Amino acid sequence: MQSPTLSPTGNGALGVRIASEDGGTQALRIFVDHVLRLNNGHRLPTGYFRLHLEPQTSANAHQQLRVELRQRLFDATLIGNVFAVDDEQDEVEEPQRRKRKRKTENENEEEEEEEEEEERLVMSFELFVQADYNESEAATGAVSGQGAMFMRIVYDSSYRQQSPSSSSSSQPLLEWVPVGKQPLPFAWQNETTAINNNSSTEVTVIASLVSTSVGDANASLMAAVDNGFDREYQRSAEWWRQYWQQTYVSMASTKLEGFYAVELYRLGSFSFSFSFLLNVEC
Repeated sequence: MQSPTLSPTGNGALGVRIASEDGGTQALRIFVDHVLRLNNGHRLPTGYFRLHLEPQTSANAHQQLRVELRQRLFDATLIGNVFAVDDEQDEVEEPQRRKRKRKTENENEEEEEEEEEEERLVMSFELFVQADYNESEAATGAVSGQGAMFMRIVYDSSYRQQSPSSSSSSQPLLEWVPVGKQPLPFAWQNETTAINNNSSTEVTVIASLVSTSVGDANASLMAAVDNGFDREYQRSAEWWRQYWQQTYVSMASTKLEGFYAVELYRLGSFSFSFSFLLNVEC
């Protein structure tokens, strides 16, 4: 697992971060928090999505997984890629998937075969949170903190599909796990579509979290669903484009420039008028 924890993204009220489950590659936890759920100044998750990465077929059971997580600052999008590595040499069907050293011209000398495992991408996802928020609400201090999270998952259908003999207890791709004694009102739904001539499956997940009522959460969810993933992404990307244009700094040290950009990103994600500045390294 590379970058097992990603710094959060958010809109000042709703925040999301990603971490590996128990440091492994079988599942990721996508934590969702709210600005009004605090403990000694720390924001607490109201729950998390468990994204299952393991294959659902016995044919893929021998494969090892490698997960890459990265954070795209310019549009505040969290990106994940899951790669499968086949660790059984005799099951590799395509010769080009292995690099081998050939025998030398001298038949009496043979070099040992050196094999390099090749990975294949079996799942990818992108996630962002609505960039806008209710400024009039923030000005009054009566914060319901409505916010929506948008996630799109694409996976290799042959990797995740269940065989006819598989048990009904097979793990779902995604499940919501509430946290705490009084979780905030939360609503979510997903839509599954076959793409690329049915070779891949696309799952679009939209979730809404508020601090008022389940009815408000459902209403917020329906509004987000009506807008759709692509339209909401364009709105979010435009908000961040205007945000980054407000300041520019050039430094002799690219490392310092990187730190500056990361802190500006955190400022944009968390420090709206009803939130506070958060440095996740503190």
